[in-house]
Amino acid sequence: MCRLVQRYRSQMIVFHDLSLSVIQSRKGHREMIRHSKIPKARASQTAGHSPVRGCPAVWLARWQTTEKSFAVNFGAPRGGSISRRSRRQTSDQADRRTGEMTRIQDDDQDIPDWEASIRPVADHTPSLEWNYAMKGWMLRAETSLLYGPSNVGKSALVCNLGSCIVAGRPCFGARVTPGLVVHVAPEAPASVRDRIHSCDIDPATKQNYLVCGEALDLSNFRAVASFIEFLKGVMRDTGEDIVLIVFDTLARSIGLLDENCAASMTQVVQTAEWIARSLNTHVMLVHHTGKDADRGGRGSSALRAAVDTEICLKPGKTENSVSVVQDKQRTQPKLAAVYFRIEKTVLGMDEDGEERTTAHAVETSAPTTGKPPGPEKMENSRDMAVRIALQTRGMLRDLAPAPFKTAELVATLPPELFANVAPENLNRTINRILSDLARADNPIVSGSAGVWKLTPSDARLTRKS
Repeated sequence: MCRLVQRYRSQMIVFHDLSLSVIQSRKGHREMIRHSKIPKARASQTAGHSPVRGCPAVWLARWQTTEKSFAVNFGAPRGGSISRRSRRQTSDQADRRTGEMTRIQDDDQDIPDWEASIRPVADHTPSLEWNYAMKGWMLRAETSLLYGPSNVGKSALVCNLGSCIVAGRPCFGARVTPGLVVHVAPEAPASVRDRIHSCDIDPATKQNYLVCGEALDLSNFRAVASFIEFLKGVMRDTGEDIVLIVFDTLARSIGLLDENCAASMTQVVQTAEWIARSLNTHVMLVHHTGKDADRGGRGSSALRAAVDTEICLKPGKTENSVSVVQDKQRTQPKLAAVYFRIEKTVLGMDEDGEERTTAHAVETSAPTTGKPPGPEKMENSRDMAVRIALQTRGMLRDLAPAPFKTAELVATLPPELFANVAPENLNRTINRILSDLARADNPIVSGSAGVWKLTPSDARLTRKS
């Protein structure tokens, strides 16, 4: 394409039905790419090319017609086709300049009111209200990203949060603002409805949980504007505020955009902020992790940088345990992680007489780590075990007065308390504990060098007095 423009830069080529009708010089070529988003395709290819990422489908048929007329009028340079290197250079230039965005924007954008936007701090009065959707976790008029591996329980957690909001009950111990919830779930709307239907909440409040089965393209300005106006009408009709809007998932809500493109993801979050601020609601984007779950959400890191809150779901070490961790909070202090597990709920019997179930997120406490006790606690346990062994020996008349060796006492101690002590160091460890007991103000044992003897009770009483 670049070679064609260079070869015929003095020519004026009319492109019918394109937003920019004239290409004149390289500047004209760049402007055409910026306005009409030319796909990555051969100029000489006249039919059958596949849709290109970042190019709206409406342009494909028009571009084919343009390609054909271009080749007929001017021919293809040097052998009838543009080189692969030229196509790649043109494609890279188009990607850099457009960011592969398909959001419809007016050329004449409104100029910001700088006088109203730039104000001295002295005129500011801090607000003491959080305006939260879920206190300590999500604020209204802000955005969040909830991400985790596939099948970890993201939708189940969202349904649990949404049911708490419509019912006005705490979620993981945090207060919520009661109101409407809009769950945009084009992947599995029936599954979301099943989960909310089976929730243990008042049937009347279930009317406040709205499930949308159609995807909203956050790159389509007009679609987003109509979505906002529709939800404003819902709030007027119901008299309730929308507290939470969930896009489940992000991949189904960005149209033909590339989630690896920083400019595209920044624009998506800006659109989510527009929705959040227009409706005074919290907008949550549900996202997946990549192949390496430890690297965070899939795609461009600009997504994490742009949202206000980032929440990560991590599978626990115990069965069905999932941790909910705040990775980022822009305006609130981070809270400790919370936990839930997935449980099935029976909806009824299917056509074969078998149980038809759905999944629910059930809040749980922090699971036990199963780690061994710390050094101080372990030392106290060993000391107590030696004391008990000595007292037991003192109760036996045959053993009480006789001296004993350290190895004899070791045989009576719980082996699990000394599992991490090397066998050659075991006697030394017990000797140290016995030495400390022998130096006490009221010793229960005496001796040294691995030979010990219990102190008679009357001697202990005499020493104590």
